[in-house]
Amino acid sequence: MKLFCIPCAGGGASMYKAMRHHIAAGVEVVPIEMSGRGSRFHEPLYDSLTQAAADAYETVKRSVGDDDYCVLGHSMGGLIAFELCAMIEGMRCKKPKMAFFLGTAPPDVKSRESRHLLSDDLFKADIVKMGGIAREFIENDDLFNFYLPVLRSDFRICETYNFSRETVRLDYDIIVLNGVDDDIDKKSVLGWSAYSAKNCYVHYVDGNHFFVTNRVEETCDVINKYLMKSLWLGLI
Repeated sequence: MKLFCIPCAGGGASMYKAMRHHIAAGVEVVPIEMSGRGSRFHEPLYDSLTQAAADAYETVKRSVGDDDYCVLGHSMGGLIAFELCAMIEGMRCKKPKMAFFLGTAPPDVKSRESRHLLSDDLFKADIVKMGGIAREFIENDDLFNFYLPVLRSDFRICETYNFSRETVRLDYDIIVLNGVDDDIDKKSVLGWSAYSAKNCYVHYVDGNHFFVTNRVEETCDVINKYLMKSLWLGLI
């Protein structure tokens, strides 16, 4: 089984590197490299979150082969993962066994932020305050400014994302993970149940919005619980 992982705003495929050491045997972690970062740094940034999902779809279609697979995304990656799953629902192609949405509010919860419109100085201050940015970026203005367009673009497609389609009910379980200290409203998280025709499971792990990298082992313990169930059922 393959686990396709989509990064958060400003994140690259490397954010899931540590996860490979903790995910269940028999599952291949496949981080998706999004346009504008890593090996794809010179490719154009996305105009919309839907465009990002279409790009992720091409990666999945090209890489999945005959394998069973799941989709996982954190924060911005969670929204892209949902749009990807919704896209797959409308196509004649193999569906995921399940989807994991980490640190992500349901798609109908409109962002109330407009960070992408801030000046460079205010934008940087706000991003640093959020946490999750590597120290080498914070302490090196040239490095931060070099990567600034990617960050601003990611925040723009999230903050302008407008979920307008009819409610999509995915035909498989969805698992929602959030950090105990994340500022995503706990009541709104329960709204994810409207997007699965099967089951929606909600879990909290210690940590803030960046629990997926700060609490890797604990996060993977939850994910493995469901992956192992799927692998076991696939043997019956």
